[in-house]
Amino acid sequence: MDLEYTWLAGNPEHADTDYFELGDYRFNQSQRLFPQNEMLDEHVEQKGRYAEIYGLEDKVVKLLNPSKFENQCLPQNSEQNREAYRVLEDIDCPNVLTPTEVISGDILSDGQEVVAEDQFATVIERREDTSTLYDHDTSGITWQEAEQIISDVASGLSDLHSHGVVHHDIRPANIFYDQQNTILFDFDHSTTPYTTEPQAPGDYTLEKPPEIKQGGQIDQRYDIFQLGQLWTALTHQIPRTAPLGETIHKLDPETEINEGINPEVPQQHNQLMKQALSFKPEQRPQNAENLLNQIKTRPSPTI
Repeated sequence: MDLEYTWLAGNPEHADTDYFELGDYRFNQSQRLFPQNEMLDEHVEQKGRYAEIYGLEDKVVKLLNPSKFENQCLPQNSEQNREAYRVLEDIDCPNVLTPTEVISGDILSDGQEVVAEDQFATVIERREDTSTLYDHDTSGITWQEAEQIISDVASGLSDLHSHGVVHHDIRPANIFYDQQNTILFDFDHSTTPYTTEPQAPGDYTLEKPPEIKQGGQIDQRYDIFQLGQLWTALTHQIPRTAPLGETIHKLDPETEINEGINPEVPQQHNQLMKQALSFKPEQRPQNAENLLNQIKTRPSPTI
């Protein structure tokens, strides 16, 4: 929802603190959270370059600062990230953890006289199990288990792509995993298709598709390329000398998949992985639904 900010000065309970209201939540100048009228500093869970995360009893609130995205290798128009978040509220998929609430408005902050910042907050339900694929030892998983993980992520991406959202940051740390459920989350870098991104180096994502390095636009095939990288690492088709996340970061997309490293992976599986990693975006599955359909309809390997 879009809500105008309410700037409150000289609150009787906290006379030396100015703060603003955003929906049912309040933030002061240092971006602490006030659930209703009570300030709970102890609920500050994490502070990063682009967001602060606050934990409540049954939900997590993230205050985003898209204005800080500039020159950080993120979509140049932060409004498209906001638009992606608005769309996420309408998505209901077991493989995607979408926000239950998106609250936005122009916020006065930083203690200056009048400073307009394009901030907004997202609210998600708290999960008991917050372990991610990055936290798990995936060195022993079979190619069948790897394919199931990829299928689950592709299922979630299919919903995103059909609603015009590109995740833009598919990596192990953004995938909840407990061997029964695979759930994609963290949409801080999501965008709508056909945006561009700065050419400055960034550390938030896996290796970019080659067309992006050449100034091309982001679309659903960006996600397919990153999914192909994850798939390649999970099936041990590249040497594993480091944890999963680090292995993917070291993956050189110009190097062909070495089919000899893990001979158990069926040829059809390798062919589809290679398609996803194609240097030519028109040769990749064009979206997650297309990839998912190919996984489902591919002939079973002969034993």
